Amino acid sequence: GIAGLSCAITLRKAGHEVVIAERYQFFREVGLGFVIMPNGLAALDAIGVGRTVRDNGCMLQQAILQDVQGNTIKSDAIPDCLGIKRSRIIDALNALLPQDIFVTGFHFSHFNFNASGKAIEAVSEDGKTLAADLFVAADGANSFTRNLLFPEHKLRQTNI
Repeated sequence: GIAGLSCAITLRKAGHEVVIAERYQFFREVGLGFVIMPNGLAALDAIGVGRTVRDNGCMLQQAILQDVQGNTIKSDAIPDCLGIKRSRIIDALNALLPQDIFVTGFHFSHFNFNASGKAIEAVSEDGKTLAADLFVAADGANSFTRNLLFPEHKLRQTNI
């Protein structure tokens, strides 16, 4: 996803060797769109995809929230924001990464730990392993990895 790819780009720019273990064989297009605020655009500029993202999105001036009958519930100005499909952001990020760093079809199961309790290998459901000094779990809000490592910390609604 966006967070994992962004993290990989940033780590590579800092000189780290990166491997991305991806559950799927390819990136699936899902029908999601984003409204990216100016600070998000600045973050995309910092990792080198800001121009590409802007070229593939649409600058927005206003957000209108409507009910199912089309009645306006709320309307707000949103200057300097960009509307874009998720897949376009994924494509822009992918273009900055060499494709040989992707291990696709890696269905994460658990970590192997050393005697001091440090994770040293990620293990897939079919027993394949990836060794590393650092693991970054970017598996979303319903993170399997978080639930595995911290089962007592459940998601809770923040209403932000």
